Amino acid sequence: MIKNSYINILGPLGNFSISETIICKDDIVTFLPTVTNTDNYLWDFGNGIVSTDSLPSNTYNNAGLFVPNLIIQNNSGCQLTI
Repeated sequence: MIKNSYINILGPLGNFSISETIICKDDIVTFLPTVTNTDNYLWDFGNGIVSTDSLPSNTYNNAGLFVPNLIIQNNSGCQLTI
């Protein structure tokens, strides 16, 4: 008898939205993740500020183009960068 073995990979999945994409200097932007199988968050707001909050906000104090990123991780150590 041959027994088949299966590996089930349950990595974190997700995306995020931003409350505003065009703002004035010193406005507060709220980041809204839509994630599953996620235990840890690492936000990089693109302006040198980071956060581990699940529902963070950030104030952009300078004019410019900023590209925020989110790294999510589950308790198994699997990561996804969004």
